Amino acid sequence: MGGERPKGRKAAKRRLKENANNPIADLVTTQMNSLTSTNVEMSQVFKEFLNKSNEDKYHKRMIREQKLRIQEDRIMMMDNSTMAQEQVAYIECKTAEILQRKLGDSSST
Repeated sequence: MGGERPKGRKAAKRRLKENANNPIADLVTTQMNSLTSTNVEMSQVFKEFLNKSNEDKYHKRMIREQKLRIQEDRIMMMDNSTMAQEQVAYIECKTAEILQRKLGDSSST
C-alpha cells in the first residue's frame, strides 16, 4: 500500500511537462500574471483615491460647520437696541432657532 501512487498523478505530471514546453501556455501565463499584478495596483490606487476623497469631504464639512458656528455666534451676540422692530423680530427668531438646535444637540449626546 505504501508504494502505490494516487490515481491521476502520472497524467498530471505528463500535462505539466507538456505545458512546460508550450510557448503559447507560457505567453498566456505571463499575460495573466501581468494582468493580475496590474489589477492589484489599480485596486490600491483606487483605494487611495477613495481615502483622499473621503478626507476632503470630511475637511469641507468641518469648514462648513465652523462657518455656521461663527455665523450663529455673530447672531447671538448682536445688539438689537438700535435695530428696527422687523430686524429685532428676525434676530430673536434666529436666536430661538439656534438655542433650540443647541439644546437639542446637547441633550442627544
